[in-house]
Amino acid sequence: MTATAHEAQVPLAPARRWVPALLVVTAVVVRLPTFLSMRTLSFDDAVFGATVLDMRRGLVPYGGVFASQGPLHLPLLYAGDVLGLHTIDGPRVTPMLAGIVVTLTAFAIARRLGASRRVATVVAL
Repeated sequence: MTATAHEAQVPLAPARRWVPALLVVTAVVVRLPTFLSMRTLSFDDAVFGATVLDMRRGLVPYGGVFASQGPLHLPLLYAGDVLGLHTIDGPRVTPMLAGIVVTLTAFAIARRLGASRRVATVVAL
């Protein structure tokens, strides 16, 4: 049996399974106060909210609604609003998910570059 075949049969250690979950929980906890805030916290927060409200009213991205961001930005904001069930926090779902994705991506890149699990966790945090 080769080393590769043997490694494929060994289950992951509990610490290996919990690190990504811990990173996701940490990313959510860090962003939660912003997510639940009743007021707009920055210029971008207000613009994203107004843009999503316009799209809820039927305006189409880059047709009736303009944004200086890339072409996928407004559809992602609208998808986040749909996931947020068109509530007041709907426009903040996409930034929350982006924070989670960036955290896990930083961890994965650090691991791919050869960093230890501990170092990759610190990088992601």
